[in-house]
Amino acid sequence: MDGALASFISAGSVDGSIRDDVRSDDLTVVLSGVVAAASFSADIEQLRRLLAIVATGVRRSTID
Repeated sequence: MDGALASFISAGSVDGSIRDDVRSDDLTVVLSGVVAAASFSADIEQLRRLLAIVATGVRRSTID
């Protein structure tokens, strides 16, 4: 998963949509935790909300 996320982050850095300080190993840990937490509760809506929070966190701000 780390390699796939590294490619995703690299592409996002090139087009300016991903923040420069996002690291693939950090994102791997966060996504693993989100998926694990949601799987314990078996709540797909909660998983969607948590993934939306992560996605918002890694995006480059349009205010910059």
